[in-house]
Amino acid sequence: MPKDEKQFEAYLKQTIFSSDAVLCFEEISEGNINHIYRATEQKSGRSVVLKQAEYVSRISPDICLNTDRGKREAAYFNLFAARLPEMLPQVFAYDEALHLIVMQDMKNCPVLRRALLSERQSEHLGEQLGAFVAKTTAATSDFCLTHPKKRELQQSFSNPELCDLTEKLVLTDPFVGAKENGVCTENAAFLEQRIYQNKQLRQCAAELKFRFMNVTQALLHGDLHFGSVFLNGDTPVIFDPEFCFFGPIGFDLGNLLAHFLMETLYVRVRGGDALFELWLRKMTAQMLRSFEKEFRAAVKMDCTDAVLQNERFLDSFIASVFADTAGFAGAECLRRTIGIAKIPEFDLLKSAQRVQYERKIMNAGVLLMEHMHSLNSADALLSMIEKNSN
Repeated sequence: MPKDEKQFEAYLKQTIFSSDAVLCFEEISEGNINHIYRATEQKSGRSVVLKQAEYVSRISPDICLNTDRGKREAAYFNLFAARLPEMLPQVFAYDEALHLIVMQDMKNCPVLRRALLSERQSEHLGEQLGAFVAKTTAATSDFCLTHPKKRELQQSFSNPELCDLTEKLVLTDPFVGAKENGVCTENAAFLEQRIYQNKQLRQCAAELKFRFMNVTQALLHGDLHFGSVFLNGDTPVIFDPEFCFFGPIGFDLGNLLAHFLMETLYVRVRGGDALFELWLRKMTAQMLRSFEKEFRAAVKMDCTDAVLQNERFLDSFIASVFADTAGFAGAECLRRTIGIAKIPEFDLLKSAQRVQYERKIMNAGVLLMEHMHSLNSADALLSMIEKNSN
């Protein structure tokens, strides 16, 4: 039960339910950071989800974070609600004193990771995810915003603590032998040689980290992966944007690419359905191509800057986004294998399979990072993945 249950109940009766409502609460937390609860009105059965941003994270008592992250998350949802209403949960209220977001309950919608683990297919998943990244980032980029408006949004979505956490967990720890790191014993020597002693990889990590810290192309979700997407029928619904910040567009796209790649390798290693693996590869291609198509369309429609309305510059810009996508995808593969926040697929494999799976993902991550500057198109990325995923 929430420790602030009485306060939650009073707040919900003021904002959502009637004053005589009988409410029951259950904790449904699964992530690493926040506490999540479901509040249900007993008579009607209506329910809402409560997300509370507490000071101490769930993953570790050593990770403490500013509680205003919930305010940014609510603002992210509200910013894009009119543009992408079917792909975001509805936010009903936010209470600053309780650090509490009250939002639509998606209880009948599986998290995308679980759906994929059961080999559920959704025909346009890749297309929709690519379009989501394109529309949210184009709308908050210099192509489609005036400088004053963009600077105003940058201040509103300044997120130094959670960016610091990403810099540590994604772009530092996997490359420096952090104490929380770990792989199967059989892969320890491989990890030491292929990752820790790899000077070229360390240089790539430095470049990516520097870009993450200094490039402010657009407002990003900041933690976009298969555990932060629901499936409402065949429509992906994006949640958990508390890591949102202005950064390089390829970071969001690269995160999704990494998780498609890791899921494809998981199906292959465990001997899953070959047709499902083929569908995952199709969705990967669909996502990258959809991103480019929708980003170009958004710029063409909404860009009013006479200089930025330049096809050759846009070609160059998108090429740089794909190069970033490759690099950040590689870093995400490595951190989900080596670091503290691993994907759950590892625990579903037999010991020998896990050894093989770890090594395949680490190899893929290294290749994506080391070759990121030449992987500056959807075709180049897809060709690299096809050649090195066997």
